[in-house]
Amino acid sequence: MDNVFIEAKTIVDGLAGVIVALAALIAAVIALIRVIQKLLSILKSGGRRIRLFREVTKSASFFLFILSVVGFSGVLWLRSLPKKVDNAQMSLNQSIAMRALASFEKGETNFFATGQIDRGAFMLAITNADSLIGNWSGMASNQQQALVNANEPLPPTGHVTLDQKNAIVAQGLINDVGTCYFIKGRSLEYLGQADLARTAYRVTTNYPYARTWDPRRDGFFWSPAEASLGRLGQMGRH
Repeated sequence: MDNVFIEAKTIVDGLAGVIVALAALIAAVIALIRVIQKLLSILKSGGRRIRLFREVTKSASFFLFILSVVGFSGVLWLRSLPKKVDNAQMSLNQSIAMRALASFEKGETNFFATGQIDRGAFMLAITNADSLIGNWSGMASNQQQALVNANEPLPPTGHVTLDQKNAIVAQGLINDVGTCYFIKGRSLEYLGQADLARTAYRVTTNYPYARTWDPRRDGFFWSPAEASLGRLGQMGRH
């Protein structure tokens, strides 16, 4: 679900860019008003032309500096805006993945805090995961098979370089499907449905190229397939 988290972060960055650009624009307007006021004051006082020229030059330089800040901030803002998703299905895919993850994290957080199973949260996580899996698992499998046929190496886990990160994000559909299979398995395990959980985990291992981005660990990527193997080992492969 790395593409979901990255898109959310991008939106936050875009809002920050808006704030900076607006602040710089306000400063530029204030500077322009001061320039006009100063020039009017000089004219009313009958100031000499050389003084007027100096004040105009100094004020214009300051105004141009503020204007450059506005332009630079605007460029940063435009670059930080989230990219439009050309495929409407991919946008829907990301939305469903986000809901599945949010429901799962709610259930797990409640379990850690109270020791009680939040059946509603885990069932909703499974429902959303199944919705994504049912619509896009076939496409994700085809994309992954293309990687296998091309002998592409498995993506790294842990902290990665920018180029590696971009390569992982580019296979967003594989990442989301693999992660949703893991969410389904883990939710079923919490609900006490061990056999169904094992089945979901085994399917997750069929997506070794999937990676999940953890924003809480500063861009740490983990493998849902490896995590599923770990869960199967703890549960026992019956």
